[in-house]
Amino acid sequence: MTRVPVSLDPERVLVPFGGGIDSVVSSATLPDHLDQTLFILSPATGRFAPLEATAAVSGHGIVRATRYLDEQIIRGEAAFFNGHVPVTAMVTLLAAVAAVASGRGGVVMSNEHSASAANLRWGDLEVNHQWSKSLEAERLIAAALAERVGDELIVASLLRDRSEVWVADVFSQLTQYHHVFRSCNRAFSQVLDQRLDTWCGECDKCLFINLMLAPYLSRERLRQIFHHEPLRDERRGDQLRVLVGAGVDVKPFECVGDPDESAVALARVVELEEWRDVPRLAELAREVSPDRTFEELLDTQGPSRVPAHWLR
Repeated sequence: MTRVPVSLDPERVLVPFGGGIDSVVSSATLPDHLDQTLFILSPATGRFAPLEATAAVSGHGIVRATRYLDEQIIRGEAAFFNGHVPVTAMVTLLAAVAAVASGRGGVVMSNEHSASAANLRWGDLEVNHQWSKSLEAERLIAAALAERVGDELIVASLLRDRSEVWVADVFSQLTQYHHVFRSCNRAFSQVLDQRLDTWCGECDKCLFINLMLAPYLSRERLRQIFHHEPLRDERRGDQLRVLVGAGVDVKPFECVGDPDESAVALARVVELEEWRDVPRLAELAREVSPDRTFEELLDTQGPSRVPAHWLR
């Protein structure tokens, strides 16, 4: 296979940016000596307002791309096989093309440790709906890129050895982003008239992000950010049970942390006086026995391919 000659600057990096908690933390924690630019992928139907507002807070420049989806996916036709689109692999490869084209030597992804965790087991097969965010996928993509452009281009996730509990800790201190960031999928609908301008308060991601931030932010501050209280909402009870792994062996088919992370965060939340008026949270916390402690989740988790010059 012919290798494409490139000249890339390792001190210049591209950061794929989705406007949610993970990519905000990656951008904010890269060292100052790196020249970082955000990479934003928008649909043909127009830019996402929450993403644009969050990117504006960062103050960094932006490289843009537009993607077009097959109309059958958007219409959701029953006869069309509509599985989970491996969007992270697509974003990674598009960002790699943009990085090489602009002389940048790094693509800084924001996939944390639990992105490699399976959602369920089917016989001997582990099923991970966000497999293209996993460490295995990262290694394969990096190897494929190295065949074509060599080792000058580094593609790795800055958060690979970090838990969602750690990410939430860092994000809780980035107060300038609290009024604009968005991780709710309904804010990023491909169909314009279905996009929400706030958090829906109903989906697994709204519930999960609330749960991760609750140990760090006051209940009042959470209400100001989300305009909902999914942890208090009794209609979210079954969803919360699945998130923390209470009596189930299935992780939601959503981009959320593993059950251990959720269970540990819940255990910390029920210790807080301001949540004592929601006794079912304490009842649920007593049903689960996570393998790791809160403090252990603040430490590094597993391997990482991050180069030293990306670290502070």
